[in-house]
Amino acid sequence: IDLNLQRAAESVLSGRVGAIVALDPNNGQILALVSHPTYDPNDFVLGMSQEEYQRLLSPGAHEPFVNRATAAAYPLGSTFKPITMAAALTAGVYKPTSRFYDPGYWKELGQVRHEWDPKGFGWLDLNEALTRSADVVFYSLGLRLYQYDPGYLSQYARKWGLGTSPDIDGVVNVAGQVPGPGVPIPAWYPGDDVNLAIGQGALQASPIQDANVYATIANGGTIYRPELINRIVSLAQGGKIVRQYEPEVIGHAPVSRQYLDDIRQDLTNVTQKPYGTGYYRFLGFPIVVAGKTGTGQQEGQLPYAWFSGYAPAGSPRIEVTAFAENAGEGADVSAPMVREVLGAYFHVRPSGHS
Repeated sequence: IDLNLQRAAESVLSGRVGAIVALDPNNGQILALVSHPTYDPNDFVLGMSQEEYQRLLSPGAHEPFVNRATAAAYPLGSTFKPITMAAALTAGVYKPTSRFYDPGYWKELGQVRHEWDPKGFGWLDLNEALTRSADVVFYSLGLRLYQYDPGYLSQYARKWGLGTSPDIDGVVNVAGQVPGPGVPIPAWYPGDDVNLAIGQGALQASPIQDANVYATIANGGTIYRPELINRIVSLAQGGKIVRQYEPEVIGHAPVSRQYLDDIRQDLTNVTQKPYGTGYYRFLGFPIVVAGKTGTGQQEGQLPYAWFSGYAPAGSPRIEVTAFAENAGEGADVSAPMVREVLGAYFHVRPSGHS
């Protein structure tokens, strides 16, 4: 943990229900890990009144005992789309230059599904579709992948570490869920793959899992186990190191470097091109950021807001994921939080000047 960065992330998240995670993409080390609301564990040592304990358990306290960064899982929304794109490219069902027409709606399975921008985006290729986060294009990817193999997208996503506990020492971990044939119910239909393609349906992942996906993209495809503890020492033995943690590679992204480079460029365009969903949130920021907005929809409540990104885009030193529960659009809520955390890391003032 980088103490200054941890404090900055806590300040950025303060007042929201959510989590912020920062990783070093080159070794998996956790630089900041914030969940809010929280509580002071010292209160259990020094003594806590029954009234205070009941307050922490009340619905209005928003479950402060849950570490939302590692021990809770949510629909990822569009931050899942790079995996869908990589799956389509790896399966060979589309190319980065494949063309699509987006009229603002999609009805290939009968039910009309709407684009997040009702005007649609017209003709665009797969690269631009990721930068624009064009749902209609990714609906088509989900259907085509289902036709290729009903279980392919699900199995492919699991190879990125989703649906499996990251087993980080020192915290409670959750595995989350990648839905597919037999998970969580026996039936699996084309529409289920279409939902999964945009990060919806029964997909569940923790912020640390999403952060690790983007750290993997950032470093060129190496999947590290996130590391919270650097070493364990024994005070009884005069500070002797009992265990020294080292970077642990647990896998590699199942995508070619060429296709991963395409995705990395598309994520850079998210903040650098006027049509990118994060462009206006990073306008004037002096360091090039690559990342993706995400909005996890849910019935009857505001969406889950996501942004996962890394910087500098060409030679990443840090990955940051911000998640806010029942908060709104990822571009509006979480992207500014990531910008602030990156500003603290690179010592860039909010105005964009170093």
